[in-house]
Amino acid sequence: MADYYPLLARAVAALPNSTPETRKAIYERAKKALLGQLHAMQPPPPAGAIDREASALDEAVSRLEREFAAAGAKAAAESATPPARTEQSPAPDPYPGDDEDMADDSRRDETPARDNLRPAAPRPAKEETGGLKRLLIICGALVVVVGLVGFAAWKLRDRPEDLAKLSPPADTANEEAGSKIGQRIGGEPAAQSAPPPAAAPALPISYRAAVLTRDPSEPGGVKTYVGSVVWRRDSTNRGPNQQLVSAISADIEIADAKLKASLLIEKNFDPSLSFSHTINVRFFPAEGSPIGAVNAIGMPEMRADDAPKGVALQGLPVQIAANAFLAGLTQVNAEQNRTLLEAPNWMDIQLSLANGAVAKITMEKGPGGRKVFADVFAEWANK
Repeated sequence: MADYYPLLARAVAALPNSTPETRKAIYERAKKALLGQLHAMQPPPPAGAIDREASALDEAVSRLEREFAAAGAKAAAESATPPARTEQSPAPDPYPGDDEDMADDSRRDETPARDNLRPAAPRPAKEETGGLKRLLIICGALVVVVGLVGFAAWKLRDRPEDLAKLSPPADTANEEAGSKIGQRIGGEPAAQSAPPPAAAPALPISYRAAVLTRDPSEPGGVKTYVGSVVWRRDSTNRGPNQQLVSAISADIEIADAKLKASLLIEKNFDPSLSFSHTINVRFFPAEGSPIGAVNAIGMPEMRADDAPKGVALQGLPVQIAANAFLAGLTQVNAEQNRTLLEAPNWMDIQLSLANGAVAKITMEKGPGGRKVFADVFAEWANK
């Protein structure tokens, strides 16, 4: 079984306001992601594996909550105000060393309980070698899943800059890009109305993008909604008191489908986490969109221009909010994933829609996108 305690502890530690309610949301998100991955595995996991992993996660949650309860009781005792007057004989220092004694008592009380919080789950008397090996692989995958939930908790804390990223991309100078693919976005520069000195970057170039859905009434049985994508170099926060680092960002607009989307590829600089990069994908369907809400995504696939099908990146995707997903690229496949991300010209992502349909969003890198990928990966290599 995987050890979920340190992963969950990291996730709740990232909360700006840790309450039973906010922690419960993290626990439920982790359990939903974990069970979703287990039930989706083909062939199915060994008998009892799902129950054992769910129990291990529940035990980690119980351990964390007991520790929070103990810490809260200790803090309440330490902050209790002594009586204003005392009729006992005066003393220059009330009970010197009492804080250390209380801490020692608390540690003594917690030590035996901590040892018993995670009893070893019973193992089958006879387990095939192949089944055991597969279970170990499953556990490793689930560690990635729960680790992604914790990473998402850190990245999506309730801060203004994070909340801004939850909103659909603004309609700036991009209105004409949905109907003409490959043109420059924004046309002529806007009239100079005292723009900030640093707000004059080179105009981005849009490349081809589309959403494909199954439609028996269409030729070939596929309905294609054509749009555009703009790739750019972005900056993101590595962590507390850390300098900003470059990331790969994309804004997608499929006007005919009344859909916008955003994509953000970041490098993981935390060696304790088992993924090398993350891909954050968000969808913003407008009212009346034929695509609607997105329930799940597959791992992004990288495809060459002349290839009918792409090669999937190695990792796991999890849902972090409505229409929002985070894919973690596994550390053991870091070099293979890096080569795939840099080389092919197209990125495809399979979608499972809320209406039960299956779709695919496809995005062309183009020369501009390939340069963004090359520049950012070169910077990451020097970090």
